[in-house]
Amino acid sequence: MAQPVQSAGGTISVSTTERGLPVALRLDPAELKKPPAQLADEIMALCRLSAARAQVGRRRELIEKGYSTSVIDPLQLARRGPRPRRGRRTPRHLGQDGMTGLADSLIGRIRKQRDLVQAMDEHCQSISARVTSRDGNVSAEVDGMGAMTGLWLGPAAHKLGADALAKLIVETAGAAAQVATARQQYLSQEFAQRMRELNQAPLTRWDGGTFEPEG
Repeated sequence: MAQPVQSAGGTISVSTTERGLPVALRLDPAELKKPPAQLADEIMALCRLSAARAQVGRRRELIEKGYSTSVIDPLQLARRGPRPRRGRRTPRHLGQDGMTGLADSLIGRIRKQRDLVQAMDEHCQSISARVTSRDGNVSAEVDGMGAMTGLWLGPAAHKLGADALAKLIVETAGAAAQVATARQQYLSQEFAQRMRELNQAPLTRWDGGTFEPEG
């Protein structure tokens, strides 16, 4: 677990996962005097800072171990500089004229696999789970990557006390993360099944016959 990140005055201290999910939170009682929305925003900002620091460190570590960008970039780790935008990669060379029969059938399969992978990626990025504590004092939202993307505190949250509120925030964020993970696992299973079906589908020859590759 990364080192805790503190607010300027040291009245808020949070430790998070590499994605920014809080796993430990300390609040000074003085923080309870702030409006709930302001306190929630400050906690969120510290969670993002903690995640960014951890991800930059992990990226540096992987680079030092010799991993290539093709391995590191899909991890979506933060970097110090702006991340270059990458256009959608399409296998243009697969669209050459004159390719028929099994080759065309294979190209069609590859394109379907590519589209399926892209759709899976888009679905995973859209995953979001929001959980509210039973007493209604804390609501947390977590995305499919395990990052807390939203935090809301009820008007009576300060009455819980600093320690109890901090614990409730961590527990509620963790519950939201579990829901998001379950949704992602479901999508992954659906993706694996559809990918197997594509791989098992027979290829078509130029004469209309079929060919079923082994494995």
